[in-house]
Amino acid sequence: MAGVAFAITATSPDGGSRGWNSGLVVYNKDLKSDGHSTYTRWNGLSYPRLDNVLGYGSTVSVTPGGTITSLKACTNYAGDPDNCSGWVTG
Repeated sequence: MAGVAFAITATSPDGGSRGWNSGLVVYNKDLKSDGHSTYTRWNGLSYPRLDNVLGYGSTVSVTPGGTITSLKACTNYAGDPDNCSGWVTG
């Protein structure tokens, strides 16, 4: 079925970032008060990505267009490798 999106949830291994979708909307929530921003990627792409720089407890969203088939949630560590989940598919 074209346009049907299944719910997918991904959490970074450090527990700082959660990414999920509801239909065609992608979300990211910052789960830790650690001073690091978080982001979510979708559909196996490096960019674009949904950045959350609003801090602990905040949630941001975007409607990128098209069906969401996979998500990855990451905590952004400046100067170090980011802490990311694997790709989670729905």
